[in-house]
Amino acid sequence: MLRFASAGLRMDMHIRTPHATIGIRGTRFDVLGDAASTEVAVHEGTVEVTSAAGSAPVSAGQVYRVEGASAGFRNAPTPAMQRAVAKMLAAVEGTPPDTAQTERTASADIGRALQRKGENTEDYLFLELAKGLVVIKMRADLAPKHVKRLKELIRAKFYDGLKFHFVRPGYVVETGDPTGTGKGGSGTPIAAEFTSTAVRRGIVGMSRQRGDPNSADSQFFIALGRAQGLDGKYTVWGQVVHGIETLDALAAGNPPKTPDTIGTLRVAADALGN
Repeated sequence: MLRFASAGLRMDMHIRTPHATIGIRGTRFDVLGDAASTEVAVHEGTVEVTSAAGSAPVSAGQVYRVEGASAGFRNAPTPAMQRAVAKMLAAVEGTPPDTAQTERTASADIGRALQRKGENTEDYLFLELAKGLVVIKMRADLAPKHVKRLKELIRAKFYDGLKFHFVRPGYVVETGDPTGTGKGGSGTPIAAEFTSTAVRRGIVGMSRQRGDPNSADSQFFIALGRAQGLDGKYTVWGQVVHGIETLDALAAGNPPKTPDTIGTLRVAADALGN
């Protein structure tokens, strides 16, 4: 983790990482790099990031991430960068990092970015986990009955503290069962709203009992990879738009020996006080 600050000086420097070269001419920004990626978050000024994907100017308030030959802008820093920045600043200030404050800041930053883009924050969920923040865009156009019921449960704080009772890396993670066994629910089933939407990485859908398409209740899954066998058989109601890598880090198992849990699940509009 590197924070670069020029203190207002004009200079011409370059930072080289395994995946990108960052051109500097007087600015303030954070860089997080490892063997797989390079991430840049600019606070003041502009930097030029050059990689196999081409060159891009990154300005104040923007986050740019390079992974191999692909690159692009993000709504907010990844959970990994958020934690790294918190630790770096804590080390400088001599105080322990406040993880909860880091996640609140991430939620606020993403909320502001959504509002700047003209997005309706009623359509987004903030899923807070110990390992980071996950943002889900709900798809009422695909499953209006499910989205309506899920909002009712979320606003009743039904999901807070529930376990991820099934986690298969590269496939799916499941949660939403108050018993933690994969057999429980809220007691109110929802009729299926199947579509032809492909179940790929980041897709969020309802879990259900085998043989009963109308048995979806409160349990849901998030795909970590392509799950073609689920296409058209489960109601799809959302898509992860931020933080999918946080779910990759969940403890695996059916159920996991030490399952991860949901901290809070909130409609973004409520979390932002809209």
